[in-house]
Amino acid sequence: MTLMERTKKEGRIDSMKKMIAALLSVVLVLSVFPASVFAATDSGYSYYISNEEATIIGCDDSITGDVVLPDTLGGYPVTKIGPYGPYGSSGFAGLTSIEIPDSVTSIGDYAFRYSSSLTSVKIPDSVTSIGRCAFQGCTSLTSIEIPDSVTSIGNNTFDGCTSLTSINISDNVTSIGDYAFWRCTSLTSINIPDNVTSIGDHAFSSCTSLTSIEMSDSVTNIGDYAFGACEKLEKVYYESDITAWCNINFVNSSANPLYNNGMLYVNGEAVHDLVIPDVVKNIGDYTFANYSGLTSVKISGNVTSIGDGAFQNCTSLTSIEIPDSVTSIGDRAFQECTGLTNIAIPNGVTNIGDYAFQKCTGLTSIEIPDSVTSIGDRAFWGCIGLTNIAIPNGVTNIGDHAFWGCTSLINIKIPKSVTNIGDGIFRECTSLTSIEIPDSVTSIGDRAFQECTGLTNIIIPDGVKSIGIYAFVDCTSLTNIVIPESVTKIGDYAFQGCTGLTDIEIPNGVTHIGNNAFWQCTGLSSMKIPASVTSIGDRAFQDCSGLTKIEIPDSVTSIGDYAFRNCTGLTSIKIPNSVTSIGNDAFPSEITILCTNNSAAHTYALQHHITYELFPYIYLSTNTFHVGDEYQLTVAIDSAVDVCWYSSNPDVASISSSGNMTALSEGETLITAVISGYTEEDYVATCLVTIKPVYHVYYISAGEVQLPATQRKLSEKVLTFSSYTPVRTGYRFEGWSTEPNDTTVEYQPGDTYTEDADLTLYAVWKWTPKCSACDGTGQKRVSCQECDGDGYTTVKTSRTCTICSGKGTVKQTYTVKEEHTCPICHGELVTWSDSLQGWVPCRGCNGLGTVTVEVEKEKNVTCITCNGAGKLYSTSTKTCSTCLGVGYKKVRCTQCGGDGICTQDSFGVSYDPNGGTGAPASQTKEKASSLTLSKDIPVKDGYTFCGWSTSVGGSAKYQPGDIYSADQDLILVAVWQKEPEPIPGYSCGDIDNNGTINLKDVTQLQKYLAGWDVEVATKYCDVNADGKINLKDVTHLQKYLAGWEVKLGQS
Repeated sequence: MTLMERTKKEGRIDSMKKMIAALLSVVLVLSVFPASVFAATDSGYSYYISNEEATIIGCDDSITGDVVLPDTLGGYPVTKIGPYGPYGSSGFAGLTSIEIPDSVTSIGDYAFRYSSSLTSVKIPDSVTSIGRCAFQGCTSLTSIEIPDSVTSIGNNTFDGCTSLTSINISDNVTSIGDYAFWRCTSLTSINIPDNVTSIGDHAFSSCTSLTSIEMSDSVTNIGDYAFGACEKLEKVYYESDITAWCNINFVNSSANPLYNNGMLYVNGEAVHDLVIPDVVKNIGDYTFANYSGLTSVKISGNVTSIGDGAFQNCTSLTSIEIPDSVTSIGDRAFQECTGLTNIAIPNGVTNIGDYAFQKCTGLTSIEIPDSVTSIGDRAFWGCIGLTNIAIPNGVTNIGDHAFWGCTSLINIKIPKSVTNIGDGIFRECTSLTSIEIPDSVTSIGDRAFQECTGLTNIIIPDGVKSIGIYAFVDCTSLTNIVIPESVTKIGDYAFQGCTGLTDIEIPNGVTHIGNNAFWQCTGLSSMKIPASVTSIGDRAFQDCSGLTKIEIPDSVTSIGDYAFRNCTGLTSIKIPNSVTSIGNDAFPSEITILCTNNSAAHTYALQHHITYELFPYIYLSTNTFHVGDEYQLTVAIDSAVDVCWYSSNPDVASISSSGNMTALSEGETLITAVISGYTEEDYVATCLVTIKPVYHVYYISAGEVQLPATQRKLSEKVLTFSSYTPVRTGYRFEGWSTEPNDTTVEYQPGDTYTEDADLTLYAVWKWTPKCSACDGTGQKRVSCQECDGDGYTTVKTSRTCTICSGKGTVKQTYTVKEEHTCPICHGELVTWSDSLQGWVPCRGCNGLGTVTVEVEKEKNVTCITCNGAGKLYSTSTKTCSTCLGVGYKKVRCTQCGGDGICTQDSFGVSYDPNGGTGAPASQTKEKASSLTLSKDIPVKDGYTFCGWSTSVGGSAKYQPGDIYSADQDLILVAVWQKEPEPIPGYSCGDIDNNGTINLKDVTQLQKYLAGWDVEVATKYCDVNADGKINLKDVTHLQKYLAGWEVKLGQS
């Protein structure tokens, strides 16, 4: 290809690229407009027409500076200002001041979004609504006045208006939306007008210059983090009284304007000594949370409950009077009230909430009344000044970590009403020296006594069945502990680091010694493992340097990794043949392993070059036998030697000189093999044998009959009765009874029997004489054994009718959806037996009337009335009120007339949010009427709602408030447009690891640092990249989201 040819080709490609780009631009712009509108320009302004009205969406570069927007475009009145492009790309970027004409009634979503040069906007009284994000990112806007005609401020309306210093909100505004003034970092004060009832989530969050706020008693609800990160908000002026303040619903602590340790002024007077008036019944959630100026509280006798976080973090609060009328103290009610030294809980309280007194570090005593039945999780966590506490006898539940970190707690008595010691309940109670656990307790939770370094001994009561993981980890002063036989589970790390423990006896019910269970118990000198244990976990006895002796029973089958690593005091260990699995580095290399030939321990010793000695053992495939069993025992040894056999209880099992054992009676016996020629230590091998009883089943019958043979039933096994059916002339065998001469059948051949007891079974017979006469109109179908009248006989194999007059017969083995003749054809009511499920009775069946079976819904079925050749309609489905013609109708029949076609009088409209939330409720319209579609709009995080489609993936066909008149059911599916992706390139700060950095990450990090059980991406928590995770990272992330010049650490 020549240079000229290549140049021409590249030119064609460039032209094509420009053409495609232009087309994409047109498509992108038009995609935000409904299909019924068109875009146009007039005098430099862009607009579109809908319903004979113009919506202005921007202007070209020729229009700059201060402008008055036109009131007509293209001959149409301008009534609305809308976005220029998708997601509000600014169409007024060059303007510094805008005056909106009186013709405009609505400022739409994203109307002036990112108009960064805009310093002022004059909004006329004609405007009644301002859409969400309308002025978002107008960073030069310094002030704005909202006219009286506007009643609400939408979501994100002034979000990111960083130069906005003041705003005048009209008295007619009743609600302030989510994020409405988020990141207005220059806003110093705000007056919330008297008619506002709700303030949305994050409404004023990150307004870092905000120092004061005025509000009245009209406000009843404040959303999540409404005043979060308002670090300078020091004064809250409330133009009402404490009663009204107590009626505000704060979603959480950050919803309260006192969140930043501000001062509350009620009618101009600062509140320090708070008196809750008599008219107040409940102190709501977070009502005074973070109020650092509060020093004392007196609550009236009419208050019955103190809500969640009501006085949370009131660090200056030193005294509070709670009346007897209070019955409930909520979660975190007094959390981190560090100045509180004592508190008396009234006698009516039944529940102390989670975290109720957490980190009340000055609290030295507390009175818990007898009425309390439950103490919540972490209720007294971190109360480092608390020395003793009396738990009343009525308490049945003490929550997890309830007294965690009460480092001054010396003693505590647990009442007998408590059945469980929860996770971490006394964790890090370093001054606790002893504790009495009542017999009622059945379990000890994870970390229950972790790091109780002062605890010297403890007795676990007989009822306890399990000891949780880390239960006594690092109890370094613990020298003695008694574990009862009831315990079946010892959790991982249960006694790790108990360096003072010298001896411990594991009860016989334990089946597994958990991982790290006795790791670093350096004072432990000996250990006897019971015969119930089948496995020893990883590192179970690692670093037990004082351990000199341990016995491993024959029940153990596996020993975990590093189980006895660094047990330098162990010189030898005997490993039974039952052990088939040994983990990595399970034993120190200097040890001598005593094992059997070709066992797992033998193989381990060879592979790891460890000294070993072989010992003989008795080979058994099982240790359990039944009376009457015989078994040949053998000794596994490395050479042929003489063996002498003994039984410790020959009445239970005898053994011959050759090792043949015979089980004689129920019990246990120790079988011993004495091997000639071995040293005194090695010449004996033993095994414990259990003999279980045997029971019998006997078969008995009258007359001459051949019976099944007597059967032998083993203890705790299931027996299947003989399948043999006895035969007796002139009789039919019915089954077996446990009583002689009885006609009641209890068992059939082949049934199972589980009882551990002898059983005698007696045959039940029925006399079967030949029939003397068998005639009538019916012919014989089977051999006649019992005849009555002119009917047919009934036998189980043929199932014919017992009495049948005329020509009618009944088959009792049916096929679904077939028609069958009536059982008795005399026009009388016939009731079918319960066993004929799926069939319906014939009500009035004359002649050769038939019975029709049930069918599925919306299938043709027959009519309910049965006359002549009529057919029966299923009673289990909806019936027709009138049946005409041939009697066929459809099941979903509400009104039947003429040919039986159903008439539908009403129709339903339902809404599918298509992945969003807040879908409108379903609606119903009557026939030949019109319906206004719901004006409620669903929401979806990261998406913009575009309208409703009639199919998934379709375009918007309906909008909220549209009229629907068609007489048919309608399902509407939400249409969504994805919003712009967050700024890429950062992972640090994305605390919840969802791909977006926002204020939810701030909240999640705060909860994580406060000790909440939340999921965070730890690697992204070091926001300022200083190698630490602390509150500095929270502040750094808040400043970043507020627009400060800070950088996030790169992940």
